[in-house]
Amino acid sequence: MSPVTSLLPERKQQLKEYVCDWGFITLDLSERELVECVFIIISQVMDHPDLISIRIDSDALYNFLFDVCNSYHRENNYHNFRHAVDVLQATYYFLSRIGCIQLPNTPVETHKKRPKIANLARDLLRPIDTFALLMAAVGHDIGHPGVNNMFMINSSTPLAILYNDRSVLESFHSMAFCHLLQQHGFRQLVDVRNYPESAVPFRKVVVSSILATDMGRHEEYVKSVEEQAVRLKKNAINFQDERQCEQERLIICGALIKCADISNCARPFSSAEKWAKLLVEEFCKQGDLEKELGMPVLPMNQRGKLPLEDFQLSFKRNVAYKLFTAVKDVLPEMEFTVKGIDKNIELWEEMKRRGHHDSGVGELSSENVESCRRSSLVNYVGRLT
Repeated sequence: MSPVTSLLPERKQQLKEYVCDWGFITLDLSERELVECVFIIISQVMDHPDLISIRIDSDALYNFLFDVCNSYHRENNYHNFRHAVDVLQATYYFLSRIGCIQLPNTPVETHKKRPKIANLARDLLRPIDTFALLMAAVGHDIGHPGVNNMFMINSSTPLAILYNDRSVLESFHSMAFCHLLQQHGFRQLVDVRNYPESAVPFRKVVVSSILATDMGRHEEYVKSVEEQAVRLKKNAINFQDERQCEQERLIICGALIKCADISNCARPFSSAEKWAKLLVEEFCKQGDLEKELGMPVLPMNQRGKLPLEDFQLSFKRNVAYKLFTAVKDVLPEMEFTVKGIDKNIELWEEMKRRGHHDSGVGELSSENVESCRRSSLVNYVGRLT
C-alpha cells in the first residue's frame, strides 16, 4: 500500500488546487504531500489521448515517484526534492499560461485569433513534448551532491573526468533519471531502438532540457532565445520544416525549464526570500568544504562575505532578468514573471536601504561542522559513482 493513501481526500483536493497557484511553495509540505503534488501533475498530463499508450497504473507511478524522491539528497539545503517539485510546478504553471496545458477546474479559453507570436509554443509543443518537459523538471537534479560543476571539475571527481568537464552534473542527472525511467516501466520513453516513435522525441526533450539548466552555459542559452525572438518577429520560422521546428521546440523547452529552475526570482517575495536563504546556505557549505580541502573559495561561498540583498540583486539584474525578458519576447504570456522580478528587485533594494544586511546564514554550528567533515570529497565521489 502506498504511503500516500494516508492523505485524506480533502487534503488531496487542496493540493490539486494548490499546484495551480503561482504562490505555490514546497517548503511547508511533507514528502508525502510533495509526491502527491507530482502525481497530480504527471497523471493529469498522462491522461492526454495521444499519450494513452505509455500510461502506467497509479501504484506503479507512485512507486516511481517515491524512487525519484529518494534519489535526491535530503541533506542538501536547496538542491533537493523540494526544489525539484518547485521546478515542476513552475513548469506546469508556465505551460498553462502559454496555453499548452489546461488547468483543472478552469474554463476552456475562448479560441480567439491571436498574433502568431502568442501561439509559438502551442504550434510547436506536442503532448509528448509537454510530458517530457514536466518529467525533466522533476528529474533535473537527481543525485545532486550539493556542490556545483566547478567544484566537481576542480577536485577532479570521476564524473568530471567521465563527462569531460562539460555540464558534469546535468549530464549525470539526465543519465540517472533515464535509468530510473527504464527501471519503472517507462521503456517506451527511453528505449530508442525498440520504441523510436515515442522514445526519440521524449529523450531529446528530457536530455536537452536538463542540460539547459547548466548555469555555466546561461549566456549561451539566453542568446539562443533572443535569436529565436528575432526569427519570430521576421517570420523566419518555417513550420513546415520539421528539422527547424525541432530546433525551435528544444529552445522553448530549455527556456521554460531554465525559467522554472530559477522561478523563485519571480515568485511572491515571501517565497523568494526563503529560497534565497537556503541557496546561500548550500553555497556556504560548499565553501566550508573547499576550505577544508584547501581549495580556493569564491566570495559568494564564504559566510558573511556577501550580504544576501547584494547577492539577490546582482543575480536578478544580471542573470534572471535577461533570461525572463528574452523568454517574454518569444512567449508574451510570460510577462507576469518579468513584473514579478521587478517587484522583488524593489523589495530587495528597500531591504538594503534599511540596512538589513542579512547574509542569510550564521556561523557554523557544531552540527554543521560535523556535517561538513562527513561530507568530505571522498563521500561526495562515493555517492556519485
